[in-house]
Amino acid sequence: MDASFLSLIGGCIAGDGPSWEAFFSEYFSIATQLLNHRYPSFTPAENDDIIQNVFMKLSRGGLKNFKGTTGYEFIAYFKQITKNEAFTWLKQKNRRAREISIEESDPEDDDAPSPPILADNSFRPDKAIEIKNLLEARRIQGQRNRRNHGNSHGNGGLAL
Repeated sequence: MDASFLSLIGGCIAGDGPSWEAFFSEYFSIATQLLNHRYPSFTPAENDDIIQNVFMKLSRGGLKNFKGTTGYEFIAYFKQITKNEAFTWLKQKNRRAREISIEESDPEDDDAPSPPILADNSFRPDKAIEIKNLLEARRIQGQRNRRNHGNSHGNGGLAL
């Protein structure tokens, strides 16, 4: 397992698209489960944003900073990055809520886009687009799975 794991990480560091897809497929569910367990109040969209931040951190150098040699060591490293990103997200969310409560909020500004959180000199737009596409594909697959699961119980797709 360790040789194939290290090969996968090496492929991601080298920018290999199929390696990133395999890596994303394997670790997306770990991040989702961790967030759902530790932060059940986060919405699915918030989870997606946090997970996107995690994968962006990894693409910008987090994989190179990993010093372990096993998949188990990497899972611990990955979970710590995910928890740190969730904590950062929560702090920013609380800060935004305090700022809004202090200022008068204009209801027409609710749809205004927020500035990108990840903007820095090492930001890689190509990886951001790739990760966004993978997240969207995963979300669509999840919706299909929920629909299929609901229909298999003869309840017309309604969750009971």
